[in-house]
Amino acid sequence: MKDREMGKTNFAFTLVDLLVIIAVIAILASLLLPALSKDRRKSRQVVYANNLKQLAYGLLMYADEDRYHSLSAKEHIEDADLN
Repeated sequence: MKDREMGKTNFAFTLVDLLVIIAVIAILASLLLPALSKDRRKSRQVVYANNLKQLAYGLLMYADEDRYHSLSAKEHIEDADLN
């Protein structure tokens, strides 16, 4: 009683308050998960496209350096024959 008269009060969370906070956090997380899933799917698509691009660059570089040998069945193919 003396604490109340001097203006001091004890503030504490009750079990109900904590359960409400946990429920609100769970609802917010459930709203966010589909958006994160879409972002993850989009990032995988970007990674796959980049890997394909790198493979194409590597193949083109290999073909440029190995112009007349292993990539063709004929020997001594000119660039004009490839078009």
